[in-house]
Amino acid sequence: MTTKTLSNRDAKARDALDSIVRKELAGRPVEKIIVTPRENHSGEPAFYVTVVVASEKDVPPVSEQNRLVGQMLNELEQIDDDRFPYLHFGYNYADDGKSAGINIDRRR
Repeated sequence: MTTKTLSNRDAKARDALDSIVRKELAGRPVEKIIVTPRENHSGEPAFYVTVVVASEKDVPPVSEQNRLVGQMLNELEQIDDDRFPYLHFGYNYADDGKSAGINIDRRR
């Protein structure tokens, strides 16, 4: 694949993942969704999806997080993308509004 093709594929997947996360977490105070394509610990292509919420109490229970991963997998299958989405929640507790409680690798 060319760089442009990969870039378009990543953008399409980012949009799909952002959309399903916002839909599934409607009503929760989601401040930001960060979707980063990169390799996982085994060298497989993957997505790291970080959802920043207002506080620790806004992080959904594990059962809801597991359901969300299943929904993200379904969305990726719909666009013929077989990368696995790793889901992480962080919360923003700093007075200056900077995200805290998360560690984001910004490599693309």
